[in-house]
Amino acid sequence: MKELVVSLIAILSLSLLFICNCNENGGAASDDDDDTADDDSADNFNNAQFSLLDPTERGPFVVGNRTFIYVDPNRWDPATNSERKLMVEVWYPADPSAEDMPYDVLKNFCPDWWDTVVRPTLEQEYGVPPDELDHFNNQTGSHRDAPADYKNAPYPMLIFSHGNGGLRIQNFTMCEWLASYGFIVVAPDHTGNALITCFPEGVVEFNADLVMISFGQRKGDISFLIDKLTELNAYDPDGFFTSLVDPKRVGTFGHSFGGTVAVEVTKDDYRIQAAIDMASFAFPYCKDDFSCATMFMIALEDDTMYEAMPVTRAAYSIFPTPKFKLELMDAGHYTFSDACILVPSLIGDGDGCGIGHRHKTGEEFEFIEHDLAMELISSYAVSFFSYVLKGQDFFVDYLGENNYPDEMNYDFKF
Repeated sequence: MKELVVSLIAILSLSLLFICNCNENGGAASDDDDDTADDDSADNFNNAQFSLLDPTERGPFVVGNRTFIYVDPNRWDPATNSERKLMVEVWYPADPSAEDMPYDVLKNFCPDWWDTVVRPTLEQEYGVPPDELDHFNNQTGSHRDAPADYKNAPYPMLIFSHGNGGLRIQNFTMCEWLASYGFIVVAPDHTGNALITCFPEGVVEFNADLVMISFGQRKGDISFLIDKLTELNAYDPDGFFTSLVDPKRVGTFGHSFGGTVAVEVTKDDYRIQAAIDMASFAFPYCKDDFSCATMFMIALEDDTMYEAMPVTRAAYSIFPTPKFKLELMDAGHYTFSDACILVPSLIGDGDGCGIGHRHKTGEEFEFIEHDLAMELISSYAVSFFSYVLKGQDFFVDYLGENNYPDEMNYDFKF
């Protein structure tokens, strides 16, 4: 599914925006920062144990996931003609006892409507083959409704923003990976801009007429969710979130449209200290006091965002440190998602999944394999967020090297 609107915004930004002199210092937590994690605070296990881990493998925590519905009474949503309502998936470090629980199944992102509405809609209206829809019967790597691990809490909060017409579970592999390293990962369906959102009372499909207002809505969703989890961390009537989240350690990450939102929201919401932009762009402009750490992940064979690459590189060049730029050689737009193991015929084929053609030569090539791509992007994401939000400096060794020289070009500045 081509994200033409995002591409147009990217091209437009070249003529509308100018490069500013941003603050070149800041981002990572320092030893003198009162919010920096240390061995005696909620550093989730401890630094000595974490320093022995290989970020190319999942972390030490068992992972749980739960679905929540939150309503923002301060915003009106034309997609539902009601107050803004979000279906939210949360991945989190689970109690070790959860390891004996069954793994979740992908179609549980829409349990009430999968068989009666969602599957028939995807098959009949979108032409998704039945064998691909069977992928939603596959297990995930997390345990639904598992008890949380409160012993090692609180954990930093990460908000994930899906692509235009995407889903909150479109990066479930990456979300689980991050949670296994001691992060609370919060992923909303951006109602009306998600492919399909399954509320108990009915289904809300993607609305192309609302794309132009969804940028502001998405930024509002992220700030609202930070507010909501901060509130619930202080007191959750159900008890689940109480004292589980560290609201002083917040990061964002997103894919495509969500990648732009994940970075741009940091320019307004200074509670966010770290952001990852995957297969998209950020406007090459920021205020002098902007200090958010950033990581850009670029696909060099991205059919959807190819024209926007100069914008991404311009933003990277002027953003403050620490900052990181990964340029994957044999990657397309949907390489940075789980599209290739979900519904590649709908989103992914020829632009991250299967066979592609190089932009410069037209040569046919095979995109990087899904599991290797997820290992690469997840290992750098884990190292980035652990370094910036937890102050775990031993991840500098991983961040300071191109650990996949055959797969990507890499640049960084601490």
